[in-house]
Amino acid sequence: MKKAFIDDGYTIDAKLEETDWYPKVQFTYRPMLQADRLQLFQQIQHVSRQDNGNGESVKEGELIAAKAMEEYLIRWDVVDRDGRTVEINAANYLQLEAHLSGDLFNVVTGNKAPRRVQEGEGKDTKN
Repeated sequence: MKKAFIDDGYTIDAKLEETDWYPKVQFTYRPMLQADRLQLFQQIQHVSRQDNGNGESVKEGELIAAKAMEEYLIRWDVVDRDGRTVEINAANYLQLEAHLSGDLFNVVTGNKAPRRVQEGEGKDTKN
């Protein structure tokens, strides 16, 4: 269902189609509010300005983003090599294929529109 106003607890069932880089991924997420998005981007920008050339600020920025995704991603069908669903947490988010983590980040922060999972389309777990 389309929403213009995001109520607390509102979630969206969505999917990213298969690409050359990763398989189709279905997931449920809480859309990030504008104020939260602004705060997240400011935190990442702040640590980026602290760069001393050793790459630590980039790692810190990635960790900030991963912790945010841990908070906003509710469910996904990402699986490990044994077919078990991977727990959503910052450490596992940082292990995602780079294009997938970027696309998920862009969807949750409102910078990219995902394809919505339609009623009756089902949620599968095969990635």
